[in-house]
Amino acid sequence: MFCRASIRFRSFEDDLLSDDQWRQKAVLIAESDLPLLQRPIRQQLAELKELLESRFVNVNVRITEGKNKYVAVKKRSRQSRWKLTYPRSKVPLNHPLFDSLPLLDIPIP
Repeated sequence: MFCRASIRFRSFEDDLLSDDQWRQKAVLIAESDLPLLQRPIRQQLAELKELLESRFVNVNVRITEGKNKYVAVKKRSRQSRWKLTYPRSKVPLNHPLFDSLPLLDIPIP
């Protein structure tokens, strides 16, 4: 569903180039002054894959060295298991005062 008069909810096709314009894509890309569009996509994907792999390695190293305080590692004989830990709230969820109050039924008219 879309609304033609809207900027936020208009049709996706309204943002696309026409077929005639797209036939001139080489000229459009050259004129766009966006170097990223002028680089081969396979090169870009290879660089992004390398970056992602290095970040995976970095995260794993930080976990195994205990530098990530939100991940707890349990070592077993051959395998290690991990789980996320969540910081506890400094404000108690249920104040102890409420535990001392008697429970009462509230009648519904």
